[in-house]
Amino acid sequence: MDLNYYKSQLINHYKNPKGQGSFSECHRIARGVNPLCGDEIKVGVMIEDSRIIDIKFSARACSICIASSSIMVETLQNQNVSVVPSYLQAVNQLLKGEQVEGITGAVSEPLGAISTVSPNLSRHKCVCIGWEALSEALK
Repeated sequence: MDLNYYKSQLINHYKNPKGQGSFSECHRIARGVNPLCGDEIKVGVMIEDSRIIDIKFSARACSICIASSSIMVETLQNQNVSVVPSYLQAVNQLLKGEQVEGITGAVSEPLGAISTVSPNLSRHKCVCIGWEALSEALK
């Protein structure tokens, strides 16, 4: 694993976030808050025939939260909603420093960047808050 490459991917997702924007009336919306650091995120998802056709988020949050949410959008766009729990589990495994395979063969490249946050336990919630809000919106 090339940590510098993955760190640069996190920075790129923070500076050029995918899916950051406004919501339509068709989006299912959920919010997430990290009371430890003050991160706030709103995630909206649009579903058609059990497929995620659009994900948007708006956040007043740290760079890691924004980057992770952008990675979430890139990873889950056009996926079946049934894979979301597996990806959330993969994110948690990456944060624990565990190897993850089997979602779509191997972990997608963007998702691998999350592993760089693994040593920073206090930032794990920053990574997960968007993913958890998406899971809540899908309920």
